Amino acid sequence: MMKSEVFFSVLLLLGSHSNGLPIAEEERELWERYLTDRAFSMPTVVPSQPPVRQTILFPTVAPALRTETTPTMHPTLKPVVVRSSEPTVSPASSRTLAPLTSKPVPTSETSQPTSIELRLPTIPPSLLRTSSPTQSASDFPSDLSSDVPSMIQPMQPTSAPSMASSLSSDECVLQVNTTCSVQTGPYAGQQCDNVELTTITCTAPPTNLTFQYTAQACNDSSTNLDGYFSCVDGTMGTTEEAYVVASSGKEGAVLFRGWVQNGQYLSINTGDDGERLPDVVLVKLFGSNETSNPANLAQEFQFPASCNINLRLKDQLGALQLKEFSSPEQGDVSCLVPITTTVNIGVAEESGGTDTSLTSLELLSNNAGLKDFSDLVAGIALSPGESVDVELPSELLDLSERRTYTDSIQITAVSNPSGIACEGTAVNSFVAGAQVSPFPDDTIPSASPSSLSSIDGTYSECTISATIVRECLSDGGISIGPCDQIPDPRGKACADDAPATGLVFLYRGFDNVSVNPREVRIQVTSNSNLTESNIVTLGGTFRVDGTFGGSLQVSVSNIDDNGNVGTELDSFTLDTTCSSSNPSLSLTSPLGLLGALELVAFENELGDFSSLTSIRLLYSIENIGDGELVAESAIVESEFLPDSLQVLEEQVVITRGEELLVFSETSQVNIGTKFSDNVRFMFALNAEANASMSVSGRGCRAETAYSF
Repeated sequence: MMKSEVFFSVLLLLGSHSNGLPIAEEERELWERYLTDRAFSMPTVVPSQPPVRQTILFPTVAPALRTETTPTMHPTLKPVVVRSSEPTVSPASSRTLAPLTSKPVPTSETSQPTSIELRLPTIPPSLLRTSSPTQSASDFPSDLSSDVPSMIQPMQPTSAPSMASSLSSDECVLQVNTTCSVQTGPYAGQQCDNVELTTITCTAPPTNLTFQYTAQACNDSSTNLDGYFSCVDGTMGTTEEAYVVASSGKEGAVLFRGWVQNGQYLSINTGDDGERLPDVVLVKLFGSNETSNPANLAQEFQFPASCNINLRLKDQLGALQLKEFSSPEQGDVSCLVPITTTVNIGVAEESGGTDTSLTSLELLSNNAGLKDFSDLVAGIALSPGESVDVELPSELLDLSERRTYTDSIQITAVSNPSGIACEGTAVNSFVAGAQVSPFPDDTIPSASPSSLSSIDGTYSECTISATIVRECLSDGGISIGPCDQIPDPRGKACADDAPATGLVFLYRGFDNVSVNPREVRIQVTSNSNLTESNIVTLGGTFRVDGTFGGSLQVSVSNIDDNGNVGTELDSFTLDTTCSSSNPSLSLTSPLGLLGALELVAFENELGDFSSLTSIRLLYSIENIGDGELVAESAIVESEFLPDSLQVLEEQVVITRGEELLVFSETSQVNIGTKFSDNVRFMFALNAEANASMSVSGRGCRAETAYSF
């Protein structure tokens, strides 16, 4: 007995798009979860559109056939605004996050797919001021080392956690908390959401200046040095890598000499601790270390380094941007602050088993992306009631830009001796930094809120952030975590002597045919009993459930103008026993002599396995400034849209702390095909706004991108 279901879906562009009210119920549910949890991908069961699978235990009648229609588009005119009487985020404090409940992690390939292990470099080499002119650049301007994890007992968080999570399995219960703090430098001891940059102007002769190489041209310079700064581009122009020579005046002492790559830092100093920099510094950038050849000169500029003229953090001097200055009078003043995230992992006292072994730790951050720190926890065993503090390698925070930082932590572990696997999650989100204004001043706006009336209606700080919330779902509508961790389904075989009880086919078109029939009729036979046949559209899928008795005969025929069965185009027989010694059913494999169908999912007693994934995305902008602003533009670029789309049809006023959902979309994708074609999905949101009370029309913008 088997049951056959047919539904139509264009696997690349199928989906829903909304740039306003109402959005789809599933997208609204994800939006509400995001506002509550501030997480990127939550392991939560969500409603799904695909047909419900049912296994018939006892044969009764011939299989039935059901057709589902294609989901429709539902754009509207108004964006979704989440309003409240108080700001969603106080600019000087962190968000309050609701706890998450985790679920056990499958341990075998018979369960839901697990995350692909992805290892990224942790901390590149660092550079500090040296006793002699520096010979090389670095990715970080300060020491960002971390300590070895230490065991503590009893299990208590080291400070107020941002969010804790517990597991549903009594055998393995993890409790996870995270804290973020500054451990070195002038802000040492402060929590990340309390760090404020108040001084940006150099007022005393410095002993050191730290710049970041940005490879920009002279025309991109932005500084208040007026006529005291001069810059000339060479014939070859700046490139991703430059050989930099900084000296005192035309023929003075060398202050820095070495290669630097785009994004790296270099420090200019005399080499003698405490000695002031000269009044004028000359910087030359070359495309080669053969500096005697004028043809290698990419850029040359000079600037006053005595700080008796307006030299400020984030001044763009040609290809270099000022990030830090030091002097005995002002100390070390930097817009880059190394922050450290500490993860407290504990096992609840009520957990079963003798101990729990930690197996992995992953951090997903909107600042640094996805990083695997499993090597910091692998092998750590915790008894019930015990916990451990794990200090992650430091990351740099740029306090000259006000933005929201969100870190999502996922821990996996195994309970001993049962071998039951489990996971715990925690999310920490905070707002830090303040936008550096373009006019000379000794201070920048405070991170604490200020009313519009306090600035006499002449200036309102305009600061926004852009966010793309994404969630990838299995064919059954269950969240499978971050999209960039979806495993490659190609070649996944139905095996282990567990016969197939459900099969999903995609009508992909015939091999070596320039024009494929738009529709075909499928006939499926099992144990010599003919099922009802039905029509499937090109790009559509159909599902058959039941006990197949070891084999399944499939026939594909064309359709005449009256919808009747025409010529048989292809036929084949499938072995549904899923033998371990000779598995014949594999995901994404073309079927039949002409390859008209492709197996995209199968089910047996070991679980459901699919090449189909639904990608759900929400695009939002948030007012993280101190006053009201007017959102003027929001442009979405999506893999599922034919072109970039302006999703704001009219200006929208956003109050302080308010977040605006400007667009949402859900699309189903055959991931196996995308792996075969080596496709990289790209999504982006670019937003622009203006302070609503700005006489000068001062604006701000934010952009974010996501790819996998």
